[in-house]
Amino acid sequence: MDPLHNPAWALGLIWTKLSGEQFARGITSLSTLLLLASVLFVLYRWLTERRWKRTEALLERLRVMEDSPGARNAMMMLTGHDRNIPLWAPDEPPERRYVRVTWSEVTLALIPDYLLPRTYDPKVAAIRDSFQDFFAQLAQIELLWEKGLVDSDAASRVLQPWVRRFGIDGDPHVDTSKRPLIRSVRLYTHWQRMNRVRELSLREEIDLWSSIEEDRIQVKQEIEASALARSLATSPVPTQSA
Repeated sequence: MDPLHNPAWALGLIWTKLSGEQFARGITSLSTLLLLASVLFVLYRWLTERRWKRTEALLERLRVMEDSPGARNAMMMLTGHDRNIPLWAPDEPPERRYVRVTWSEVTLALIPDYLLPRTYDPKVAAIRDSFQDFFAQLAQIELLWEKGLVDSDAASRVLQPWVRRFGIDGDPHVDTSKRPLIRSVRLYTHWQRMNRVRELSLREEIDLWSSIEEDRIQVKQEIEASALARSLATSPVPTQSA
């Protein structure tokens, strides 16, 4: 008889060939495999949902950063070398709220006071406040990353362009005109002891402060050269005696 046409007969034949003990072992093995498969499926579902929740947490942090006026201003200043920035309060009329800001102004504003002492300037204060907010938002992402509450792969993809921009002065992809600004950014984060921002850079195998001494020396030399140039420009021209 063909077992393919008579499954009941085939099962009966298998039953007669197997002892009760062998059959019990087979059922037990099958049950174990089914249990293992169920556990793996539940684990897969849990890991998938956990990763999705961590991705959602990252997206929420990015949304908060995008909605934060200070952080948004800082990102605009970093990506535009000369543009109007809403530095002042939203209740101000647009013609007063928006201020033209250049990279040169941001570069000077972020130089630490111990290198460039200055009197109070509301524009400098507003620029610094914007970057304080921006770096505080990055520090929050680093904190969530450390606690495993955001997806690390997604966070790396999102933050890598910023981190690499701050950490590599000789990166060929970085506009050479922006390098003084990047040095000021590094000096400012070090001056303000923004350790979590540095930890964020270390995740991309870049030490934000590895060149901090060279940055200090170069900025100090540029300040001294600029001061000398201003002094020479304002000095009276000596007249030749007859």
